[in-house]
Amino acid sequence: MKKARVFNMIIVLALTVSMLLGSQSAAAQEGGNTPAELVGDFVPGEVVVRFPNDMSAKEASAQASALSGEIGAQVVGQYKNLALLSFAEDADVAALSDTISGMGVVEYAGPNYVYKIPELAAAGERPEARTTVTRPAGMNGETYTVEVEALKAMRSKTKAATYPNDWGFWENWGYTDIGAEMVWKNKTKGKGVCILDTGVDYNHKDLKGLVTKGYDFVNDDKDPMDDHGHGTHVAGVVGAKVNNKEGIAGVSNGKVIAVKVLNAQGSGTSFNIAAGMYYCASRNDVAVLNMSLGSTVSDPYLYNATDWVVNVFGKLLVAAAGNSNTSDPHYPAYYSAYGEFNNKVISVAAEDSPYGANYGCRAPYSNYGSWVSVIAPGSDIYSTMPWDKPFYMNYYDGFNARYDYLSGTSMATPFVAGAAARRWGYAKNDSNAQVGSALKNTGPFFAVGDDACWPASMDGVAFLNSAALLDRGAAWGRAYSATTGLQMPKTKITVYQNGNKRGTGQTEYWWTAYTDILDLPVSYGDYFATVNVSGVTKGEQPAFFHDNFDTVFPGLWSWIGTAAVPDKSSNFTLVTGWEDNGEDLSMDLWLPDAPFVDPNQPAKYIVGPEGNDFGMDFGDSTGTLGAFPYAIYNRDGGIWDQYMESITLRSRSGKYPYYKGTYYWGVTDWSGDPLTDTTMNAYLWKSGVIYYAAWNQTCSTDWWFPYEIVSGPNYWYADFVDYCVSGGPYANPYSLGFDTAASTSNDGDVFVKKPGKIKK
Repeated sequence: MKKARVFNMIIVLALTVSMLLGSQSAAAQEGGNTPAELVGDFVPGEVVVRFPNDMSAKEASAQASALSGEIGAQVVGQYKNLALLSFAEDADVAALSDTISGMGVVEYAGPNYVYKIPELAAAGERPEARTTVTRPAGMNGETYTVEVEALKAMRSKTKAATYPNDWGFWENWGYTDIGAEMVWKNKTKGKGVCILDTGVDYNHKDLKGLVTKGYDFVNDDKDPMDDHGHGTHVAGVVGAKVNNKEGIAGVSNGKVIAVKVLNAQGSGTSFNIAAGMYYCASRNDVAVLNMSLGSTVSDPYLYNATDWVVNVFGKLLVAAAGNSNTSDPHYPAYYSAYGEFNNKVISVAAEDSPYGANYGCRAPYSNYGSWVSVIAPGSDIYSTMPWDKPFYMNYYDGFNARYDYLSGTSMATPFVAGAAARRWGYAKNDSNAQVGSALKNTGPFFAVGDDACWPASMDGVAFLNSAALLDRGAAWGRAYSATTGLQMPKTKITVYQNGNKRGTGQTEYWWTAYTDILDLPVSYGDYFATVNVSGVTKGEQPAFFHDNFDTVFPGLWSWIGTAAVPDKSSNFTLVTGWEDNGEDLSMDLWLPDAPFVDPNQPAKYIVGPEGNDFGMDFGDSTGTLGAFPYAIYNRDGGIWDQYMESITLRSRSGKYPYYKGTYYWGVTDWSGDPLTDTTMNAYLWKSGVIYYAAWNQTCSTDWWFPYEIVSGPNYWYADFVDYCVSGGPYANPYSLGFDTAASTSNDGDVFVKKPGKIKK
């Protein structure tokens, strides 16, 4: 198992670390005095002052100049209502802060604290490339697994790939964990995300053109280039280009605004971070602030800047919960528990990766608690690093240029920020609190606080799901030959909702017979699917063994079912399928109007596995098309053979069933057990067209008779009789009364197809 490289982002959030006592910080929030005791590192000789919020930047600048003149300081920085004053390096910062606070012209004065990214472990062993992807397929935690090679080969049309062509697309497991691959084609534009970090390599091939240069508060210029690495990694998770044949894909398709508040060593100051927050809040192209950083104590600068961001400018602040394996407060994430910031500050805990035994549970380093808003992928996250240029994490810690894996709540946070930006682009009229509420309350999955996988205090906290936030889901289906049971590649599967086409996928690899259909609107009870096989079907056919595919759930993969398509022929092919529940059914075709071969036989001829059990003392009831009985049982589709069987019935003159009279179509359980309410399906094909079908039918008896097929001198038709008949599967068929039995009506679907039209 790979050693996680965890970022304890106990660094920068504008103001505190374990530097201020909690009670002193609380007093300062209310405009109290400077703490009497300084704890932690600060810039020698520097004092940060904050003027009232209603003071304009111009007024604050004038006040700062006047103040500095009175106390013998220099103004070395000023932004909005913040000013940075410089004294001699050996000046008593605590005393100066007290003096300035007592002059009555500022709301707060205090040291310019320094925050650092803790020492990092050298880059360890990278995870192996993923070979499979496990997906959620039900509200009760059901999953299914797909091979990555099959996903790469999948096509939505003849030439277009279903998924992006980014070579590292499947390596960022967090992207698929939050369902982002379901909606990567969705055109709804996400809102802007401001990343307050070490800067961003805006020239990176996977970010260029998507990153807007904000400001560099470290070097006081307009070039927020990343010289550390952390900020570029965060930016890739939020918004790396999708489908550009390069690297990975980001969660959001909107702009990323880069703001540098930390230097090359990962250090930042109170003044720079608070100024960066004000800067992001004031930009019209910013809706979400990503703060993959934090500290353990609240501070007036941080509190005031947070209030400015979320309550004055209406932005959403998404912050890392911290990496100290504690439930203790970590700011600004802990502000999510403050009533005035409810749903406007979102705190993010980290889910562990699939590369270890703890997948789906809390990452061992992640902070936790009832104050956490959302859970997102945090460990072994593959994302962008500065592109072929010097940066701190490469030179000193051995991390790769261009792309590498990092771990921490710092990595979980941009997943949430990107998903929030997409949600806000979709729900354009929502407030920041409404977007935050959606993040916290949208499933489909929530943590179970069993104190093993997740702490009890986090019971009910939502796992992030980007697709569900857009009210979207996805579907997957398979196609097999009903004649041979083999995979059927290059089959187009089309999904309809209320008669409107919603998406098309194409099975591609010969060994999978599988495809996905993405970005489907959430809907209950009105979905339907068809298949179209070139050279086999005549246009689209509803050939699926539908397993109740009438619903698309938010953020989940819905199972369309298995399509069973026989070889194209002017003969008639009867196809039976049933749901995957361990049953092994058999289908038979009675030929009551065929001639007796032996006058002493107890029953007329039956094609199918039960034929010989009814006393057939001649030949094999598999039958043949070239001679009597002019029908053939194609295959035994048992539990291991796609749950489908078929019988081909020779046509007369290429138009009518061979014998003039009535054929009876029956389904039973070969083991002798009742059908036990399994869901059954019946399709009658001719010349690549389904003429009659019934699906989602159930019986609790020994036999189900879906259709009677009637052949006349110059006509034919099928009656849906839907008989559920008891009497035992090996009883004389005429004793079953299948030609006269009454049937309880089922809730399944039936349709008759006429050329060019499907009628449900």
